[in-house]
Amino acid sequence: MDKLDKAGMSKILESHLPAAQVPGLVATYEEIRKKRGDTFAPFELLSAIFSDIMFRIPALELVEAQRDNGQRAYNYLFTWKSPVMGGILGACHALEIGFVFGKYDDLFCGTGPDADKLCDCIQDAWLAFVRTGDPSCKCTGKWPVYGKNRATMILGKSCQVVESPYDEDRQAWQKIKPKYYPMP
Repeated sequence: MDKLDKAGMSKILESHLPAAQVPGLVATYEEIRKKRGDTFAPFELLSAIFSDIMFRIPALELVEAQRDNGQRAYNYLFTWKSPVMGGILGACHALEIGFVFGKYDDLFCGTGPDADKLCDCIQDAWLAFVRTGDPSCKCTGKWPVYGKNRATMILGKSCQVVESPYDEDRQAWQKIKPKYYPMP
C-alpha cells in the first residue's frame, strides 16, 4: 500500500472509469482532502474514491430517488473506524453490522465506552425505524427526513445530524460521464 504511487493509482482508476476523467477526479479529491486536513497519499485517495464509487454515491442516488419520488427516506454515514491493521480500513463496508447486532469485538470493531454507546444508539435507531418508520430515538435525537438539504445522521464516536456531509466529494461525481459505477 505504501508502494502505490500516483501513476499506479491512476492506472487502477482508469480500468474502472473513463480515462479522460480520472486526472480531474484525482485532483479534485486531492484538493478536497487537503482542505479537510485528511491524508492524500495515493492509497488514501484510491480508498476514498473507491469507497464513494462503490458505496456512498450509489446510496446517495438511491435515497435521492426515494426523496424525489415523494417517499420518506433517511440517510446515515457510519464514521466509526476499525482498529484492524493500524486503522487502515477506516470506516469500512459492513463495519456497522456488529454494532447493529451487539456483536462487536476488540479486533475488528474496537471496544470500550464509545463503542458501547454507538451500539446502543444504532440499536435504538434501527428498532425505532422498524416500529414506527422513523429512526429518531432518545440516543440520536430527531433524525430528519432526507430532503434537499441532504440531512444525514453521522454515526460514530458521536451521533449528530449534518447537512450535506462531504458534499464536494459528491459533487465531483456529477461530472463523471457516462454515469455508471462499475465495481472495482
